[in-house]
Amino acid sequence: MAFSFPADDALGTIYLIHFSAPTTAGHQHYLGWSADVNERFTRHRAGLGAEETRKAVSQGLRLTLAQTWRGTPAQERRIKEERRAVRRGYACLCPFCELHDDLAAELTRGLGPATMRVIRPTIEQQDDRISKELRQQAPQVDPGVPTPPPPDKQSGSHKSNTPPATASARTPAQGSPPPPRAPRR
Repeated sequence: MAFSFPADDALGTIYLIHFSAPTTAGHQHYLGWSADVNERFTRHRAGLGAEETRKAVSQGLRLTLAQTWRGTPAQERRIKEERRAVRRGYACLCPFCELHDDLAAELTRGLGPATMRVIRPTIEQQDDRISKELRQQAPQVDPGVPTPPPPDKQSGSHKSNTPPATASARTPAQGSPPPPRAPRR
C-alpha cells in the first residue's frame, strides 16, 4: 500500500511527544500530526514512528504524549518551521518542561486550547503519596501473633532464650519417643 500525505487542510491532531531525557542529538521532543493520534503514538513507542522517536526508543528513552491540539498538517508544519527558524525546541509547549518563552502563544495561534495538562503535586502531596506507598510495601504484622526472633548471625539459626531440650525432657507430643523404662526385677 503506497503512503500518501494528507491534504494540508485535513483536520486531525497535532501532538507533542516528550522524551524522558535528551537524545544523543540533544532533542527531548517530537512534534507531529495524525488523524489517529492513539495509533500513531503506539507506533512511535514501538520504535516504528518518525526517525527522531525511533532514535529515542533505541536509546532506551521513555516517550510520553505530552500535549495535543486539534489542527491540520499545514499548522503542524508552520510550528516546525518557526521553531527551526529560531533554533529552539518545543519545551515552551511542553507541560512537563518548565521553559516558557514569548513564542509559545504565537506558535499555537489558531489551534485553540491544548487538550492535555499536567497537574504538579505540592511537596506535601508528594510526601503523603510516598509515605502511603512505603506503608503499602511494608510487611503486614498481626499484633496478636508473636514474631520469630532474628536469625543468629553465626549459625544462621534462630536464637532462643530457653535452653535446648534434652532427649529425656522431650515428650511424645513433640514427636520424640518416650525415655526408655528401667527393666523389671
